[in-house]
Amino acid sequence: MIAIGKPFIDILIENQLTLEEYTVIYCVVYDKKDLIKSYSRNVNTINSEAVKNLQDRGFITMTEGKWAATDKSDVFIRDLVDSYSNQKSDNPFLGDEDLVDLADSIYGKEFDDFLSSYPTKAIRPSGRTDYLKEGTKEIKKMYLSIIQGNRCSPQRLQKAVEFYVNRQKRNGMNYIKTLKNWLKQEIWKDTLNILDTESNEPNKNINYGGKIS
Repeated sequence: MIAIGKPFIDILIENQLTLEEYTVIYCVVYDKKDLIKSYSRNVNTINSEAVKNLQDRGFITMTEGKWAATDKSDVFIRDLVDSYSNQKSDNPFLGDEDLVDLADSIYGKEFDDFLSSYPTKAIRPSGRTDYLKEGTKEIKKMYLSIIQGNRCSPQRLQKAVEFYVNRQKRNGMNYIKTLKNWLKQEIWKDTLNILDTESNEPNKNINYGGKIS
C-alpha cells in the first residue's frame, strides 16, 4: 500500500517524477491500466509529454501501442509498495494504513532499533509483571505517524526512548509506561523537553523500585 506523505513526495522529487508520472508507472507495473482510463475519463487526460518522459527514462516501454513495465519501473514501484497492495486496493494512493505504509519500508530499521530499546517487561514492587510492548502493530502505526507528520525525527525519538528508559532505571520509579501509552500519551514530548534541559548524569545511589528486563 502506497501512502502520500513527505517521504513519498521527497522520493518523487529525488527521482524527478510528477505525481501523474508516478501514477502511470504504478498502473503499468501492477497492470491496472483501467485506473489510467478512469483517471483520463474523470479527472484529466494523461499528458503525452509525461508518457514520453517515462519512455525516455526507461520507466515504461511501448509495444504495438501498449504500455509495458521495465525492470527499472518494477524495482522502483515494488520497493515502495507493500507486497499485498495489489490485492488490497485499486487506488494507488489510498489504503487501510493511510499515511504510514510507505514509511514502513523507509523506517523499518529505525523502528526495530526503537522497539528493541524498550524493556520487554517490568516487575513492579508488588511482584506483578507487566509486559510493556504489547500491541506492536499499533505501536508501529503511532511511531510512523509521528515521523511522517514531521512531529519528530527518528533520531530524536530514539534518543527520547533511550533517555526515558535509562531515567526510569536511575530514578527507581515504580511505574514505567507501556510503550503504547508512552507514544499515545505523548510522554515522548515531555521526555525530549527533559532531555534538552537536564543532564544525563547517572545517579548510582538510587534504589530501583522494580526490576526492568
